[in-house]
Amino acid sequence: MKQSKKYIVVDTWNGTDYSDTNGTEIRIFDTKQEADAYCKTEAYKNEEEDVMVVEKVKNGYEFYDISEDGVDDSGSYRYYTLPQDAYAVEILCNINEVRILNQIEFAKAIADREAELQDYLNGDNIFNDTREDKAIATDDGIFYHSTHMYDYQYRRLESVYCSRV
Repeated sequence: MKQSKKYIVVDTWNGTDYSDTNGTEIRIFDTKQEADAYCKTEAYKNEEEDVMVVEKVKNGYEFYDISEDGVDDSGSYRYYTLPQDAYAVEILCNINEVRILNQIEFAKAIADREAELQDYLNGDNIFNDTREDKAIATDDGIFYHSTHMYDYQYRRLESVYCSRV
């Protein structure tokens, strides 16, 4: 009998150049144990003595900067139960949090980010930013630089589904 529950692992990073690296290593697994083992392996690749430390969390592993230079880099590999209607992931880059979105939630999230972007560009835009400064398309989604509280990375799961499920 084939198991219907699957698990998705989403990587996050809020350090240097994170706009290019959030959600680039998304994987789907058949068991929680496989997902957890992958999270552990990948997180420990980031551990560096006196610089980065890895910590087990409820659904994966986090790694973060412990150096004395004041840098606040951190990231995570976490697994989530993959809903059957999953369409995309939303990553709140500044705090390494993830939501799995269906197609309707994805469309609403994009509409919300676009509204925030327009409000910002037409309002308190003291740096004279343009849309191109704040919204960057990727092959599978879009990255929104902060106009309010967070930077958001959206990744559609279509290519992950085709290769993994």
